[in-house]
Amino acid sequence: MTTPILVHETRLKAPHRRFRDVTVEVKRDPDGVLRLLANKPLEAYPDRFQDHLWHWAKECPTRIFLAERRPGQEGWASITYAEAADQVSHVAQAVAERNLSTERPILV
Repeated sequence: MTTPILVHETRLKAPHRRFRDVTVEVKRDPDGVLRLLANKPLEAYPDRFQDHLWHWAKECPTRIFLAERRPGQEGWASITYAEAADQVSHVAQAVAERNLSTERPILV
């Protein structure tokens, strides 16, 4: 069974961007598990998630990276790409200074 799923269908008034239309094949396993298979191959992507963050922190530092509604308040709480990159750098430095390894891991 093939079912088109339009990712950008939403009624939320949020600072978001639309995604492209996505069509997936939906398969149901005998145990009831649904498996969604994209009909379009995965496009190229960075080796590390932070590559995306560093790129946009440099190109558009004031652009919003993440935003969330503030419970009981008007508007949104947000963080820019530059602010996120700065915070990630601080966490990475703190982790590096602790000489962590597979024998001495950390959970983030």
